Amino acid sequence: MEVKNYGKFIGRAEAEAMLEKNVPKKEQKDQYSRVYGHLFGLDNVREFMNKIEAYNRDPSNKANEIAGVRVYRVKNLKRQEEKYYLDKSGGDKEKVPLKDILMVPVTKDGKDLYHVCDNPKVDPSDVAPTNDNILTEPLPCPNFCNGGPQ
Repeated sequence: MEVKNYGKFIGRAEAEAMLEKNVPKKEQKDQYSRVYGHLFGLDNVREFMNKIEAYNRDPSNKANEIAGVRVYRVKNLKRQEEKYYLDKSGGDKEKVPLKDILMVPVTKDGKDLYHVCDNPKVDPSDVAPTNDNILTEPLPCPNFCNGGPQ
């Protein structure tokens, strides 16, 4: 499976129509279920892509070249800072796993470079930081949409 050309660019009108049908209504009190967008800073996206390009330039990686990026929707069990607490009960702030995404490099044969789905029972509090090139922890929308908290 050749993955290098998957994806499609669309126009603004089509994007607006897609969002209109999928954005939860503001009157929902449960902000957690309303998260529909994620913002990554351009510097981190650029660093993510630079690491992919550096990996692909290494001749020893030619057989396992990165050709795409898979995005996983996840619940981030470690990210519970005060600013990310969500109102789930009409006023009381409660620690809930924040909706998040992972961006994982994918090889030209369509496999994740890091096999993140192979061991789904890992406790996130037991995982030590590594230098793996997996991007996560964007700002959620809501609450951080169009320039700041909402």
